[in-house]
Amino acid sequence: MGVSVSHMPRTHSLRILFIFWVAYCLAVTTVFQAFFFTFLIKPGLEHQINSFEEMLTSRVNFGYSPLMDAIVSDSEPLVREERVVCNHNNTPPCLDWVAYHDNFSILLSTIYMEYTLTSLYLDENGKPLICQAGDTFYSTNYVTYMNKGNPLLEQFNRILQNIVEAGFNTLLTKRHMELQKIQAAVQGRKITGEEYYSLSLDHLQGAFLIHLCGIILSLLVFVLENICRKFTLFQKIHGLRHFCYNFSH
Repeated sequence: MGVSVSHMPRTHSLRILFIFWVAYCLAVTTVFQAFFFTFLIKPGLEHQINSFEEMLTSRVNFGYSPLMDAIVSDSEPLVREERVVCNHNNTPPCLDWVAYHDNFSILLSTIYMEYTLTSLYLDENGKPLICQAGDTFYSTNYVTYMNKGNPLLEQFNRILQNIVEAGFNTLLTKRHMELQKIQAAVQGRKITGEEYYSLSLDHLQGAFLIHLCGIILSLLVFVLENICRKFTLFQKIHGLRHFCYNFSH
């Protein structure tokens, strides 16, 4: 417990209770420290933004490509003024802010996002570092333009329809994403195979704050204990003098 006792326990029942209490405090302290440092390193899950409206009301910095200015609704006049311009070459590093700092949200194409997640932003366990919103902000269609009256138009339509209905495009995309994930995992093992978590000031600022509060609290208790001790000693001396005075008279 870290606190000494003024008198040693003399009875067997009190000694047994004291032993169990020390063991309990040691176990709780060990478990608490393990979970506390684990929480400092990996805080876990937080509330996920699932729509564009939640992104606007979350007070988190957000951004998107200038190409989406024509898609974003004009009902929010401050959207274009508050948003950060995020280009496709990741300048400024918007994706890094989302993946590593948890202080940014971004609007991106689903295909581009999946490709980026499976190739660049994965942890040591192969899990993506960026969470995708469950809501779809805007849907687009991919088309191929051909001259009017082209004799190959019907064949193209039939072939493309069969590919979509058979799910070949989804299968090819899925296999490509799996290949990217495997390659990224292999590179990640080579890089992070000998890495360890280093506790920085960002991780330990909460621990230092709690430690500072404990020091202040212990200092206040120490000062109050000295004041009470001096007050009690003063009362004893005053009472003894009064008793001696009465005894002498």
